[in-house]
Amino acid sequence: MVSLPGVYQWRNVVNDKRYIGSTSNLRKRLGVHNGGLRTGRNPSVPLQRAYNKYGPEALVFEPLILCRPENLVWFEQMLIDQLHPEYNVRPLANSNCGNKLSP
Repeated sequence: MVSLPGVYQWRNVVNDKRYIGSTSNLRKRLGVHNGGLRTGRNPSVPLQRAYNKYGPEALVFEPLILCRPENLVWFEQMLIDQLHPEYNVRPLANSNCGNKLSP
């Protein structure tokens, strides 16, 4: 897995539902997602429910686009509009870069 910025998807190989996201570091994001899924604390509730129901082997992390950090949100929104990912809660892509998130 590369440590580059990009847009990725989690794809459920059982039902082909997906989650689209973007990150400045694909390798780090994969680790964060995997850790959250394993402990039942992934911020995406629909993705967590799919993991709980189908198991870890059903969800595949796939980088879709490598791009500059300033283009992440644009490409993420383009893919959300085209693919209509079922596990995304928000219909609009927006970046949390620079935002402090509460625990």
